[in-house]
Amino acid sequence: MRFSVVLVPAFVLLAGTGFFLIRPKLHGGPLPVEASLDRAPAPMEDRVADEYDAELIRNTLNSKNPNDAEIAAMVGAAGRRYLRRKMAYDAALREGSKIPPATVDALREDVEKARHVCDITESFGRHTDLATLEAEIEMEQRLTFRTGLAEHHEGRLTFSDDDLKALQRDFLDTFHRALPISARGESAVHRAMGFDHRGRTDVAVSPDTTEGAWVRRYLTAKGVSFFAFRSAVKGKATGAHIHIGPASGKRVPGA
Repeated sequence: MRFSVVLVPAFVLLAGTGFFLIRPKLHGGPLPVEASLDRAPAPMEDRVADEYDAELIRNTLNSKNPNDAEIAAMVGAAGRRYLRRKMAYDAALREGSKIPPATVDALREDVEKARHVCDITESFGRHTDLATLEAEIEMEQRLTFRTGLAEHHEGRLTFSDDDLKALQRDFLDTFHRALPISARGESAVHRAMGFDHRGRTDVAVSPDTTEGAWVRRYLTAKGVSFFAFRSAVKGKATGAHIHIGPASGKRVPGA
């Protein structure tokens, strides 16, 4: 089996934690593997340290035959990235009601994704059988999808403008603010992802919040199809939201 087959899904998992959102500031080839592994984790504000660890992981995964020291350094880097996110999440919990629930949810998701990266790097060093490692990565991908998709309800396939107006009215009466619609029909984001989003509506609420739970109950009672995403899912959703209507089809070029 070619080693490169394993790298792609690992990169997908790393990208889920913002791995590619911040470009490393380091240049000049691979990072040294003798980086200190026992120093205390830097706070989340220390982006340089986090970028360094992210690049160390990237370089090791790209290496054809990493040695034991390089693998140990990669595992340590993944652990530090996890601890930074865990510290930020714990700090938010201590603040209690001062921190918006959506922010706490996002921090919790970051912790879970960083933990998955730790699992992958530890598996990388534990197994010499690449077939076993590849199977573990596939399992992590399936877990990411299951945890990202909170609920799917199959109902009627149409959700008319009148239905949307009724939902907006009832949401306003209940929460005293407008329903946060992020997309109604086609959008540039959906076109870029290759989705035909016509006849569908996206509501920018996390399904685990009070508002999200209310929207899910409302749509279920009305018999409307929806997908509720609590986090980004590769090829399916860019973040937490409730997709009203059937699954988006693939766009036909020129349509």
